[in-house]
Amino acid sequence: MAERTFGTLRAYEPGILDKMRWGLQDALTPIMGGDARRAGAFVQDKVMPTAEFLPGVGDAMAAGEPVDEFNQGNYGTAGLLGTLAAIGMVPAIGDVAQKAGKKAVRKAVKKAAKKTAKKKARRR
Repeated sequence: MAERTFGTLRAYEPGILDKMRWGLQDALTPIMGGDARRAGAFVQDKVMPTAEFLPGVGDAMAAGEPVDEFNQGNYGTAGLLGTLAAIGMVPAIGDVAQKAGKKAVRKAVKKAAKKTAKKKARRR
């Protein structure tokens, strides 16, 4: 009988954007009556999307995503997101092209992950 192997358990290393999101959540929690969940939802749904449109801030956030992906070992995704971050810095059309490209990259990564999971399930 073949021995089954399992994935490894690794500690979660938060990326730049996660650290920023959590810092904002911590700062807003007292203002929102101590409700950390509500503060987190506010940061995720209102603050982060608004910050993406601020000159410089959005570009810095876009540059942080490839770093996070690279640190997680997703080198192809990091390369694509890095290219899109550079495109996003082009005045006028850059932001539109970047957002469309990021959406396509995320969709392709999810599709590939599902396909890989199905192949692994068939082998068992």
